[in-house]
Amino acid sequence: MSEDIMLLIWGELKDKAIRKKDILSASQTALLERAGSLTKTELLEFCDLQDPDLRKFAMGLMLDRICKETPSLQEGPLYHKIILKFIEELPRYKESIANRYKSCLANIISSCATGEDLAIWSIKISELEALQCDINPAKQWLHSKFTSYMFNQADKLRSDFNIENLKKTAISLEIGMSSGIDLKVISNVIFSIGADYVIKKYDLHGLRQNSDQSFSSNYEEIKDLFGDLKRLQFRDNYNIKKLELIENKIECEIPIKPLMQYDPDTIQEVKIKVKKSIPEENLIERGFDKSKVVWRQRPAYQRANEAFGIEVTIGELPNRELVAKKIYSFNSIDDANNVENEIKILTVLSNRATPENSYIKFYGAEIEMVNETEKRIILYMEAHSSSLIDKISEAKRKGELIDEEIVENAARKLVHAFAHMQTLGIYHRDIKPHNILVTDDWNLKIIDFSVSDALKHDDCYTTMTGNTTIQGTHGYMAPEVEDHFSKQEKTGKFRPGRADVFSLGLTLYQLISLRDTYALNIKSSDQYDRIKRLLNQLSCEEWVKILLQEMLNPDYHFRASFKQCLRFLPGSNATVDRTILL
Repeated sequence: MSEDIMLLIWGELKDKAIRKKDILSASQTALLERAGSLTKTELLEFCDLQDPDLRKFAMGLMLDRICKETPSLQEGPLYHKIILKFIEELPRYKESIANRYKSCLANIISSCATGEDLAIWSIKISELEALQCDINPAKQWLHSKFTSYMFNQADKLRSDFNIENLKKTAISLEIGMSSGIDLKVISNVIFSIGADYVIKKYDLHGLRQNSDQSFSSNYEEIKDLFGDLKRLQFRDNYNIKKLELIENKIECEIPIKPLMQYDPDTIQEVKIKVKKSIPEENLIERGFDKSKVVWRQRPAYQRANEAFGIEVTIGELPNRELVAKKIYSFNSIDDANNVENEIKILTVLSNRATPENSYIKFYGAEIEMVNETEKRIILYMEAHSSSLIDKISEAKRKGELIDEEIVENAARKLVHAFAHMQTLGIYHRDIKPHNILVTDDWNLKIIDFSVSDALKHDDCYTTMTGNTTIQGTHGYMAPEVEDHFSKQEKTGKFRPGRADVFSLGLTLYQLISLRDTYALNIKSSDQYDRIKRLLNQLSCEEWVKILLQEMLNPDYHFRASFKQCLRFLPGSNATVDRTILL
């Protein structure tokens, strides 16, 4: 039976996936072109696709891959979740899938080194049994590992007793037994160790009552310990008598503590992609002298909340260059982490800033202590008199579209800039026309990195349970982010890198069309078709429409990354043969 699922994967499932080739974006064609060589990490993003045929094919490839290349103990729960979903979608093949998966399970169980690891995988085994899968060899191996580990723990507790270790051991045992692992014998041993410890410590047999030695009467410790141990239901007569002695001596029946809800998905933080961080650099000096700046009397921008306030004032140097002074005021000296991150990002980008690229010059920062708990951080940077939103508003008033050559140049420069930032480990998280300054000769400069990521995740394929903070501006967020925002959720599961791509796509769409973007990022069943219709109405070159179609894909699994967007720019080495479909 184990061959059946492989025949299905490389036969029917592959054929169905090939027939869906036309709906794949250019960045997703690897699923078909490199099906046999995709890594576990590469397959992950395909295993949650909306199209069932593509999803099943990807999950089948994942089954084959993890059986050839066993995931680590930490990664295991994530891939296990995919196999469960595969079985649920193909129940007719559950026996074949389970047979294929057994070897992978056995290898993961072999790497379990703690009671917590064993407890997690006892739950995973029970999840397969709930789907009526026969995984008996893997379960027997888990039973053997569990028993061996627990007897070793018992020996350690006898020689070096630790009450917290005993409680943890009892919890792992209870989880294992509740998941169907037969651990009655070792449970009796662990219970007996705890009972003997209490009887001896509190002299409950009264063997030393005539001695001069005093004994503790802290019965709360006994209640706390046996609140855990009494969950071990399988007790022999000797342990039953020991428990009766203990409860008689403290004159109460010890209540059983409820078992804490044990969700292995919240314990195992699975980091699939390699972390990277932006470089640690010293700021390149540019001869800035703040004493020569003439500051305007009124701030250009002000905002405040309970934690801090922001004020931006524009000034002018003798050479007519504009400078921005951004002041953060904090009520607590511990609230400045985000600003320190912003300074770090500004430093890295400023060191690479030229008149031609889209990075602004950063002139440095200073700290002022207002009192013992309040401080101000002042940032100085390049400024310009208008932004993209100003240019869009001006064009609207005139009733004239912005010149196509200007728009195309803007698209090229911004895609290159954000793709380069991605290689540095930086995501903006709040891309919109308001945060892109325009120079007198229509060069573009990206500003406002106050909510940006100094990358915690490579393109932020987040951990299995790790959520990302919702950041951005209503109307310019990607659909998956806007959805969390509309539900007033502070965190959510999404990929900030792909969310940035959608936000820039909306910005470019608005620059070309002069239309508002609010309706384009609201999830709906016809969203994809609606976006395609709107893009076909644009007055611009075909490559721009193709680029925007890739950037504005509502499904972030199919949405191109900034790096992938580069191939759609004129002059790219990659060939682009896709057209906008009506």
